[in-house]
Amino acid sequence: SLDAAAHVQHECELNRAARAFTRQFFEREGFRVSQSETNFLMVEIRRPVDEFRKACADGGVAIGRSFPPLLSHARISIGTMNEMEKAVGVFRTVLTSRAAG
Repeated sequence: SLDAAAHVQHECELNRAARAFTRQFFEREGFRVSQSETNFLMVEIRRPVDEFRKACADGGVAIGRSFPPLLSHARISIGTMNEMEKAVGVFRTVLTSRAAG
């Protein structure tokens, strides 16, 4: 695909849109998100990331490993828009249920 500049540009645009969608969700919910021009976001979720990761996995969304000493930060990889819409739904459920509990 390196020879297909239009394809690469299109995929970059799709990644930027999915990243912006995901960032907007976390920021709207009051979570701090580090600046990123990559295929992931670091989000300060104000709770142990291991608990968040397990709850997300129970909802069918995988979250990557911890990054000590950032034990309340989740590394959220950016997928397709459809994948991120599903993931945001799981994040919302996990973060809301924890806040209510």
